[in-house]
Amino acid sequence: MAFQFESLSMPADEALPAEPAQLPVTVTMHFREEESGEGAVVHLTVPVPYRPGQGRVAFHEAAMAKAEDLCGVAAHHLEENDVDALQRFSQGS
Repeated sequence: MAFQFESLSMPADEALPAEPAQLPVTVTMHFREEESGEGAVVHLTVPVPYRPGQGRVAFHEAAMAKAEDLCGVAAHHLEENDVDALQRFSQGS
């Protein structure tokens, strides 16, 4: 099952504060499953430090770096855990 990346989005109109802050940013990635043509979406919400004067582009670049790190950790976790362990985790055991 192969997925093809289609697009990425982040909130472009979020209000940036006047003071330094740690802000949650949702990064949304859209994919298409090649065989079926069905869409798939990954939402990541990452904490991003913001400082006044940083600019929206730099802020979004920081969000992308955090999202990349989070995806790597999630992929590693899925690779390292067998299906039984994941089922127990999802059932709260």
